[in-house]
Amino acid sequence: FLSRCPNKAVVSTQSTGELNKRQTELVDFINVHHFPESLSNRMVDFFYNYWFTTKGVVAREIMEGWPKALREDCYLYIHDLLLKRWPVLKEASIGCQRALSERLDRIIQCPGDTIYHAGDCVGEIYFVVRGHIKVMKNDRLIGILTSGDIFGENFWPTRTGRKSKADVQALTYCEFEVLTHKNL
Repeated sequence: FLSRCPNKAVVSTQSTGELNKRQTELVDFINVHHFPESLSNRMVDFFYNYWFTTKGVVAREIMEGWPKALREDCYLYIHDLLLKRWPVLKEASIGCQRALSERLDRIIQCPGDTIYHAGDCVGEIYFVVRGHIKVMKNDRLIGILTSGDIFGENFWPTRTGRKSKADVQALTYCEFEVLTHKNL
């Protein structure tokens, strides 16, 4: 669409302006709160990774107020890989897929972030969109998860309250589709 849009240069300039505004806000935030350098560096690193991955676009904000059918069509497209790869969703009716696709949350974790500690309560399923995650048990590496892998609660459709049996930590920037039990 934008490649056919005569105002493409205006959109690009607005995006650059938004980036500059957000950079200034981040620097001000860091300075006002006197964050230590190591934490400030992590914040700046995340900011740039997030910005260059998403261009600052948040799908839910864009589609807020749109007709339900249009939102569902967009979410079906956004979550297409997940809906086609995970057997339970692949075999679900189109109505079920439409409803669930709007309830999925897309989240990002930074390198080194712990997603679960062994013993943590687990109430969601994580579908890895991109990134690398290590799974450790008793200080031993038991697996590396990558795009297309799934971890978390195996609650479909009614089990809840399980506890993590391992530590799960992001090795790189990771993007996940997350489905919580309450969103079922």
